[in-house]
Amino acid sequence: MLATSKLGQEYLDDGVTLIENCINSTLIGQTSTKYDYLDRTLTCQETPRDKPRIAFWLHVKGNKVTRFCGYDEYPEAWDLMIQNVVPVIREHFTNDDGTPLRLQLLETIVFNKPPEVGALLQWHQDASYYPLKPNNQVAVWIPFEAVTKDSGALVYAKKTHKGELRATVDLYSNEAFSNESRALIPVDPESEGYELRLMEMNQHDMILHDGYVWHYSGPNVTLDKQRRGLSLRFVVEEAVFAPRPDGLNEAQAFDAQSNIKPGDIFQGSAFPMV
Repeated sequence: MLATSKLGQEYLDDGVTLIENCINSTLIGQTSTKYDYLDRTLTCQETPRDKPRIAFWLHVKGNKVTRFCGYDEYPEAWDLMIQNVVPVIREHFTNDDGTPLRLQLLETIVFNKPPEVGALLQWHQDASYYPLKPNNQVAVWIPFEAVTKDSGALVYAKKTHKGELRATVDLYSNEAFSNESRALIPVDPESEGYELRLMEMNQHDMILHDGYVWHYSGPNVTLDKQRRGLSLRFVVEEAVFAPRPDGLNEAQAFDAQSNIKPGDIFQGSAFPMV
């Protein structure tokens, strides 16, 4: 993966970058409007099989419900990804040989952290939750409205993507999962010498971050400001499904979506090239 711009190089150096004013107003507006409708009407808690899924996460402590739909029910999100997000990423990166960057869709989530009750999400790495080898991921985060520190903006520990994978944890309690042998991310990375970056942004901006970089988001302590956003995760290198023998439930990581087995190349209709 090669950088073709200053922002691309910042991503490679720091593990994260903010691309401002790159999101089309019409596309993000349509995606946000359709989300409001689906948030009111969607009840399905079963993952679609053999096609890309979209998860709806309500980040309120104690909530155990995740709802799902496919892109056939949410085509506005697909249009935003294909017409806007993917071209922007490829403006800043290529494959090592200079060809257009390989982008394989791994996951789509819409996050909702409501005012007053939206909870803090602890420090974590995305890649540690996905047993792939190599585990080279690029994540995108786009808000549906302006996000500030008080409404739960993302915070990153720069350059932490250059280290090893850390423990998977409960994102609310910071307790490591059972059988987890990897070290926890420090509670205060800044005290360990890492520079932090707060990502206040609006609905025309897009964060790109490496799957290894440490990040968290604070609670939404505002009285009336929504904090909703679309997250897209891509695999940028051919990978094998490689669960750890002692990793809790890792061998079943993708059972709900496909028939991929440990040792298989990570591919299939649930995880298309885009």
